[in-house]
Amino acid sequence: MDSVVASLSTVAFPLAANRAKDVRSSLGAPRMQRLILMRHGEAERPSSALKDFDRALDADGREESRRIGRALAKAGLGPDLIIVSGAKRTFQTGEAVAEAFPAATLEADDSLYEASPTRLAEAARDAAPRATALMLIGHNPSIHLYVLQLARQAGASDGGSRSPFESFPTGSAAVFAMRPDRRPAFERLFLARDYRNDAP
Repeated sequence: MDSVVASLSTVAFPLAANRAKDVRSSLGAPRMQRLILMRHGEAERPSSALKDFDRALDADGREESRRIGRALAKAGLGPDLIIVSGAKRTFQTGEAVAEAFPAATLEADDSLYEASPTRLAEAARDAAPRATALMLIGHNPSIHLYVLQLARQAGASDGGSRSPFESFPTGSAAVFAMRPDRRPAFERLFLARDYRNDAP
């Protein structure tokens, strides 16, 4: 895992070297002030009769996704744009989270299914001018690797075994503030299991 993270750019939104100057000048400063990275909720077990792409959330996954939405809303850290992979379980996670944010826009992007951490970063960069607070909902291991990358840039994780980012279970959400120079500052980690007793 460390070798994968080390191979990524040290900026929050890695750009291809041959396009970096053109993209930076055309985008200008992004509007985005906050980036929320979430792993989808608990899903149906893999089955030979069901494509992985079509696996739905189970009852626990739907509820833990709603709990994270409510927790984000209570903390004042909600998104105005939610982009999910095209997989059924991530779209359903987005729908459940969005119950707490009726004004948020929910979009699916098939390229985020089985995406690399670099592709997730590109998606965040591309959406930056359209959102003040962006949420990306994806899959492990890539969403976890991207969280690790941003956490290390923010000085919130050194990769040690005691890091709060050692694992990223279903229903996890990591929140980063994005500075004007596009570098992240860690704000908060939400774990669905910590909100099991929260009333709707």
